[in-house]
Amino acid sequence: MQRLILVISFLFILLAGKGQAIFPTDSTTAIKDTVDLAKKLDTLRSYAERGNVLAQLYLGSLYYQGKFIKKDSVVAKEWFTRSFKWFEALAEKGDPFAESIVAYFLDKGILTGKDDARAVYWYEKAAAKGNAHAQFNLGWKYEQGEGVKRDVLRAREWYEKAVEKGVAAAKTNLGWFYYSGTGVEKDYIKAVNLFREAIVQSSDPRAANNLGWSYYEGNGVAQDYKQAVYWFTKSAEKGDHLAQYNLARCYATGRGATKNEQLAFEWFSRAATQGYAEAQTMTGLKYLYGHGTGKDLIKAKEWFTQGDAAGDLRSSYYLGILYELGMGVDINKKKAVEYFKKAADGGVSDAEFRLSLSYFAADDNKQGLFWLKTAAANGNVNAQEHLGNSYQVGYKVEQDYKQAFEWFKKAAQQGSLKSQHSLGLCYANGRGVKKDIRQAVYWLKKACAGGLKTSCDSMNALGLK
Repeated sequence: MQRLILVISFLFILLAGKGQAIFPTDSTTAIKDTVDLAKKLDTLRSYAERGNVLAQLYLGSLYYQGKFIKKDSVVAKEWFTRSFKWFEALAEKGDPFAESIVAYFLDKGILTGKDDARAVYWYEKAAAKGNAHAQFNLGWKYEQGEGVKRDVLRAREWYEKAVEKGVAAAKTNLGWFYYSGTGVEKDYIKAVNLFREAIVQSSDPRAANNLGWSYYEGNGVAQDYKQAVYWFTKSAEKGDHLAQYNLARCYATGRGATKNEQLAFEWFSRAATQGYAEAQTMTGLKYLYGHGTGKDLIKAKEWFTQGDAAGDLRSSYYLGILYELGMGVDINKKKAVEYFKKAADGGVSDAEFRLSLSYFAADDNKQGLFWLKTAAANGNVNAQEHLGNSYQVGYKVEQDYKQAFEWFKKAAQQGSLKSQHSLGLCYANGRGVKKDIRQAVYWLKKACAGGLKTSCDSMNALGLK
């Protein structure tokens, strides 16, 4: 059946971010400006009201996405409902465009409950017939394992087919596969080229963020923090949450831009309001310490709570700190331990260390030692230093100078001034290691130069220079 043709000058494409399907329109033409926008929208609405199902579909998509018109999911659903049965009937007759429409509606749960398996079924049909957007969306389903067993090789294959047909979003995703080595051998040059193509073709903000990350890490291009900030900004201003987070980190650290805590806070909070868990944690930290904004323990707790709910275990750890110390909340040791345990079970070494101290305080030495050793083994410098001190004096463990030396050494190599001091004394006194004055001087000097006066005094007392 020949499709209805909408007699206006634009067709709208929803190019969604990573993690969302793209709307399966028939054209690669996008609205690039708002010239005569009101007239165009009136024309579209006129066709939709006269029963043109394609116009109804496009008008619904505008309301659904909030593009060039105020977002209104209720109105969007009304327009989608008018056209959907027509597309559903056409899909049953084997039309690939209609199949891709039905698949998308099932994928997003627009009119009925979300049904990934049925969405994949219709995407497969449309993709096999060459529908480019179905090919991209099917690739995403295979990448994520939604409605089908995760298979990055199949995902790559469908992305490649969509790229051949010029889908910009597919270029971005395939580029990331090459960048990360997902389903293909790493090829940074190819990745960067795909990112650039997607940017030129559609100004895809995800591609701009990925190009910025390439400059930040120096993969596929010469490392250039200023270029990274340039591309992060391009993407962040278009609403990409990852770019907003990356840009915030640049302002927080002064990489590629003048250090600016206010701008760091602004971009972290923008990403946080979009639900990005890591940004929610960072926004909570900004409120906790008053960096770039006023100190506010209540807001810190609110953002940590959101970050915890979104799955960032660092937020869980900081909630534990708040409850342990009574910061913005009443002291609640039980809740603190619960949050520390949650984060520790997920491998957050700071939480492992704080959990060990909580167990020691509760006279549960077995659990305390288990988590202390776990944190130390996972590289937590505080845990390593604490364990070294414990072995040196025989606190909670049997005294063992050799073990003390080993843990002091690990912590010292990570920059702990106190462990550098303790390591120097181990060498000076031959405790846990063969006496070595040269090494003693090296480590005591290092700690002294770092500002630890005790080390300077120890060198004088031992007659070391």
